[in-house]
Amino acid sequence: MSQRVLSLTALAIGAAVALTACSSDPSPSETTITTTTESTQDVTVHNDADVMFAVMMIAHHEQAIEMSDLVLGREGIDPGVADLAATIKEAQSPEIAQMQEWLTKWGQEDAEQDLSHAGHEDGMMTQEDMAALDQAPGEEASQLFLEQMIVHHEGAVDMAQQHLNDGKNAQSLDLAGRIIADQNTEIELMQQMITGMDIAASNGLAGLSVQEIINHLDEMPIADRPSTLLASVRPANLVLSTDGQEGSLPIPDDQFYLSFAPYVSGTHDCHFHSLTTCRGELQNVDMQVTITNAETGDVLVDEKKTSFDNGFVGVWLPRGITADLTVSYDGKEASAEISTTGDEDATCVTTLKLA
Repeated sequence: MSQRVLSLTALAIGAAVALTACSSDPSPSETTITTTTESTQDVTVHNDADVMFAVMMIAHHEQAIEMSDLVLGREGIDPGVADLAATIKEAQSPEIAQMQEWLTKWGQEDAEQDLSHAGHEDGMMTQEDMAALDQAPGEEASQLFLEQMIVHHEGAVDMAQQHLNDGKNAQSLDLAGRIIADQNTEIELMQQMITGMDIAASNGLAGLSVQEIINHLDEMPIADRPSTLLASVRPANLVLSTDGQEGSLPIPDDQFYLSFAPYVSGTHDCHFHSLTTCRGELQNVDMQVTITNAETGDVLVDEKKTSFDNGFVGVWLPRGITADLTVSYDGKEASAEISTTGDEDATCVTTLKLA
């Protein structure tokens, strides 16, 4: 499974973890997906089901790439949706080439053309569906892409599952297993994203990127914060919950949001930062913040920052680093080691005792 799909898996699992006010533990989960094992069997060994699977899945993948192209580069498309579209395109393009190679080795080069008009309803979009996606404005297109791609992926999973029952070629069966695992993961992600967008819209956050939502909620005066919304920042995603609904919005792979609350006399345990409920001791005060890459020595942040109304300071950092955080206030100083390398790293630091 690709590194990106592993990240999506972590994101989907993270969204399912119950939200708490300033959660103190990451509550990790493990998911095991079993696929068929690639064999040394001669790739030319195949049956009619293998040929049909390759032909139909090529057409299916080609439409998924076409759908992705319709949103990539479009103005107003949600960055998380664009990232997912790029991931789908990156994953399915080489699978198309692989299946076309099989057809050639099987002496079925013309099967794609011969079966190009074969009717099937495995989640394929109609011309009207594609036109609707093409013509929808950015924000609407983002949600429509997710809704259509869920149906599209469900069709691919059904096709792949049937092939596991009917196919013969070991490599083809292995691909079917990977399609089931990867696309089920993406289906769960897209369902979480749709719910997350709905929750954001119902709380006056429609049209904002996940970074803008995080910044807006963390900087908001306490008195103005929505009382029924819980918003928890995880390394890979923002988990939103309200009125019995829970969804999530992915944070770009190269970014990490860290919140920290220095204190003099009082603090609390925290691991994942809650944008709507976490409270720190020092509200609306100026402090000097320095963050240095522990491996390279590069200074990432060196500036005066004012804590938000909730007593926290928030910074965006690059993913994949360890760093040293130092805060100075009123002649006192505190330091902590931080990490942005893993999907369970803390996004909330409340151990900075100023002395």
